[in-house]
Amino acid sequence: MYNSRILFNYNNGDFMFKSLKENINYLQDVTSSSADFTVRKMKLNDGTFVAIFTIEGMVNKDGLTLAVSDPLLSATIPTGVNKYEFIITKNKISVKKN
Repeated sequence: MYNSRILFNYNNGDFMFKSLKENINYLQDVTSSSADFTVRKMKLNDGTFVAIFTIEGMVNKDGLTLAVSDPLLSATIPTGVNKYEFIITKNKISVKKN
């Protein structure tokens, strides 16, 4: 279903869909809507919608709130900057690849 859709290469080989909704739908489809897979949707101060994807039992909810959710929700993102780069570098949120 998604193999025919156009993905874009964001930066260093990370592929994703252009819309948040498509990314959420894709991940829910490939995880077969597993109860362990969770999606936390949020709206940032500048009106940008974001989602945090987790697997139950692999993430400490308090740690997620302190390290990711709170910094995202309190961040003031300047106009004209690359939002992804700003969030990752300025807020010290890590994105790990295996």
